[in-house]
Amino acid sequence: VSVRGDNYLHYIDVGTGDVNKANLNQLGDDHVSFTVLDLTLSPDGKFLLASTDKSRLLLYTVGTNMQLRYYYGAVNDDLCQTRACWHPSGSHIFVTSQDHKVYCWHVPSQKLVARLEGHSAAV
Repeated sequence: VSVRGDNYLHYIDVGTGDVNKANLNQLGDDHVSFTVLDLTLSPDGKFLLASTDKSRLLLYTVGTNMQLRYYYGAVNDDLCQTRACWHPSGSHIFVTSQDHKVYCWHVPSQKLVARLEGHSAAV
């Protein structure tokens, strides 16, 4: 779970109710410089993709604050309702954008491989 104005991911064990927190900031400080708007689990359950209000996506190892990769290009701010999803193979991610496009990245290389156009409003 992510909460606006909080720099932690909250991992909740639904069986026990135990909560473990992972600081979103790699340096471990408590400064809130972005908000996670959407969280998406990879198909294999090992990675967590966080879509933020700062036009970037962050890839974490589940249960940790280890940022593995960053993805830039989609246009999203604190008023958007961005959503992301994974290709079933886990090789690509897709995210909606306020510039009326859907963006696609190759996960391992971080390469932006497509900007899907055709919408007349935010996707």
